[in-house]
Amino acid sequence: MTLVFSNFLALMKRLRECVPLFVAATIVTALAQISVVGVAVSSVWISTQFILNRTNNLNLLFVMMFTLVVVHAVSTLFEVWWSHEVAYRILHTLRVHIYNAIERIAPLGLQGKRTGDVASAAMNDAEQLEWFYAHTASTAICAILTPTLFTGVLVSFIGPIGLIMLLPTAAMIAFPFALMSIQRRQGKKLRYQLVQLRIAVLDSIQGQRELRSLGMVDKQNAQILDLTRKVQVTKNSQTIRKAWESAFSTIATTVGSTILLVILTGWVLTGHLDSALLPVAVVLAGLVPTPATTLVGMLGRVGEIGACAHRINTILNAKDPIPSIPE
Repeated sequence: MTLVFSNFLALMKRLRECVPLFVAATIVTALAQISVVGVAVSSVWISTQFILNRTNNLNLLFVMMFTLVVVHAVSTLFEVWWSHEVAYRILHTLRVHIYNAIERIAPLGLQGKRTGDVASAAMNDAEQLEWFYAHTASTAICAILTPTLFTGVLVSFIGPIGLIMLLPTAAMIAFPFALMSIQRRQGKKLRYQLVQLRIAVLDSIQGQRELRSLGMVDKQNAQILDLTRKVQVTKNSQTIRKAWESAFSTIATTVGSTILLVILTGWVLTGHLDSALLPVAVVLAGLVPTPATTLVGMLGRVGEIGACAHRINTILNAKDPIPSIPE
């Protein structure tokens, strides 16, 4: 796991120019998450007041709800806009660094590989990393900040018992990290197999004349089919692991919400909690882990993305085989 994140941080140093826009995209992502929860909670509170025939003035709540709707619409717009903008900038910056590195090492290649194969694989790896830096990283930050804020609001409504929802949130995030070594092995294996498959297909297309003249077309096709089966087996293993991670997230959220619902219902029956707060607290408790749920799905690919980062770092850090200045 340490190696995975050290590769991410090493590449992040080359993306300094994208940091301001990345921060802005993260802020609007957090605003979008906060505002949508605010709309849900305020609408439930208003409905509860109507059902209970309370005479409280709800004008302020209506204003707050509609304000949050506007904030959510605007923040979502900028989230989509800026997240794609930072994604394209990151992809452009990575490609420039990769092109420069490949140009530098082209005379002798890299680890005995053809320069064209290295360039093709590196460009594909860069596209995978763009997804991580532009989406997963900001989601990870919001998955920590926004549930903390939601839990604080929940505690203000029902007291310290609201902290119970931090447990499933933390467990959901911790579970993919516990499987990080498996992720990394699967990701490294998949990236290697995909590169080998891509090379085999290109060789088959570009070398048809030679393959036909040597009678090796069937052998080449069999190799491509074998590599395809290996890729499929690895992807199936990844899918099973991701399914376990998703199932664990659902179970953790359900257990936490159910325990809190049972406790709060008992408090309402005994008069220790205002009945109007029960629906609001239950809805808010169910929404606390939502940002973490999104993150769990993205963390399921960290192992694969880490393999991409390692390979790109290998290219970027490769020494010049023919240095312009003799050492």
